[in-house]
Amino acid sequence: MGLGSTAIWHLLQREALRYQTTLATLRGRMLQRSLPDGSELTLDALSRIDVDFSADVRALRLHAGAAFFAVQRDTARPFVVHALGAKVTVLGTRFGVEIDGGDNISVQVESGLVRVEAHGQTTELSAGQSLRVEPDNVVPTQVASPASWRKGELDFDNVPLGQALARVERYSPAPLRATPAVAHLPISGTVRVADARSWLASLPNVLPVRVNRQAGGGMEIDRR
Repeated sequence: MGLGSTAIWHLLQREALRYQTTLATLRGRMLQRSLPDGSELTLDALSRIDVDFSADVRALRLHAGAAFFAVQRDTARPFVVHALGAKVTVLGTRFGVEIDGGDNISVQVESGLVRVEAHGQTTELSAGQSLRVEPDNVVPTQVASPASWRKGELDFDNVPLGQALARVERYSPAPLRATPAVAHLPISGTVRVADARSWLASLPNVLPVRVNRQAGGGMEIDRR
């Protein structure tokens, strides 16, 4: 009876540490949530994440969009974020993970140290460092401010126009599209979400494109 009671007690303790939930956001809306371990999660617009905490590991799976984590250190329970084929592991740090372009994953570190595992490679990132996991490669990148979307800004560094429009569209009430003729054109710079319309109007100044207004308020970018 004594051994059985001890086993039951340990089981109850482990189950008490169990926490599961799914969080999702709508277009143009962000979400901030405190997790049971004291960590903080910020979820970008049009994003979805599963949270599954146990006695052994704090596991999260990002299915769409972007998330930023301020992680409480716990050496007994690593904090692990899965996104597509990448795995990001930390103990205590501040970092962002984003699924961009549908097939790429961006990891950006604000402070601390993270370990990224993808395509059989393991890469450690420290404060100010970032990388992009592509379908067949891992590429170091540079960002001015990790997860700048938290401040209402989007940083693009040689990003295909179609991908940039899809990113801005998370905050747009109407569709933003690039035709196949221009979707591949690279674009760089910082876009303030509140001034996205002005950025769209300025595209013909930096690219050989024209901006066509669509019924319902949407915009289509085509070759000029």
